[in-house]
Amino acid sequence: MQNKKSIDIYLITGFLGSGKTTLIKNLIKDNPGFKVGVVVNEFGQVGIDGSLIKEDGIDLFEINNGSIFCSCLQTTFSKALVELSRLSVDLLLIESSGVSDPSNMEAILESIKSSAYAELKYKGSICLVDATNIMKLIQVSQAVERQVLYGDYIIINKTDLVSETIVNDIEKLIREINPYAVTKKAEYANVQDILSDITFIENKNASSKESCNTPSSRPPVIYIKSKDDFDKKRFKEFVNAIQDKAFRIKGFFLLDGFWHHIDGVNQELIIKPVNISRDFSELIIFPNTDERAIQDIQKICSTHMPDGTGIFIKTFVKS
Repeated sequence: MQNKKSIDIYLITGFLGSGKTTLIKNLIKDNPGFKVGVVVNEFGQVGIDGSLIKEDGIDLFEINNGSIFCSCLQTTFSKALVELSRLSVDLLLIESSGVSDPSNMEAILESIKSSAYAELKYKGSICLVDATNIMKLIQVSQAVERQVLYGDYIIINKTDLVSETIVNDIEKLIREINPYAVTKKAEYANVQDILSDITFIENKNASSKESCNTPSSRPPVIYIKSKDDFDKKRFKEFVNAIQDKAFRIKGFFLLDGFWHHIDGVNQELIIKPVNISRDFSELIIFPNTDERAIQDIQKICSTHMPDGTGIFIKTFVKS
């Protein structure tokens, strides 16, 4: 196939709540001259972040219920990239799930090289690290370590929430894992000229390999769905009760007749009205890693959201 158009591809990685969706919204706003396509990948069965990005009127494709780098979704991801290569877009932003390991990103792109309708130019991985928790996460999550290892452009986000000493320690940690990447500091994922400054580093001691994302390694998720309007005060009591037992809480809920966006990471939680309408209220909860967290949250759910109130609750654990 001759005279193929080309599409620049940027991968955005980062753990849950690190600021990936905010970065994508910033990139779209800061690059108005480009026609942008976005792939959003979430571990939950329903998409939350895509609804926030869709407001900007761009071409959006959502892949949920797992990691795009896991064998369980690689084929879906590859087919999506081939279909998206038909679109008239200049660049494609791929937001991976928070627990993704992108070790096989280059291999996936190579595998669809001959079937894509455009030349897909991989420009590199933009990795966000949350300054408030990266020092702890890197010790317990292989996926987070690999996000940094395979990053070409690493943003230390939320630097306004930690001391200068901690930021310096994070920079040192990043250099030990990946001394080749460009590193920037940011608040609200706000960094200028990323797309022109990023350079894919081919030899950064991180050759393409199998991702550690597998069907058996997926984190547990608690999913709550409601068909009815819910009392806002009661809902706040519920999320306040589970806040210290969950690492990440996000979703949309109809409260007192108005749609609200719920966005929480660690002990920070925001519940605010939003101009989005959905068929159902949906909330995704990632419990803490300790064994009691799931049981504690389930118990609180049964207390605050009992049967008969239009609430559906399901817990997804490792397969």
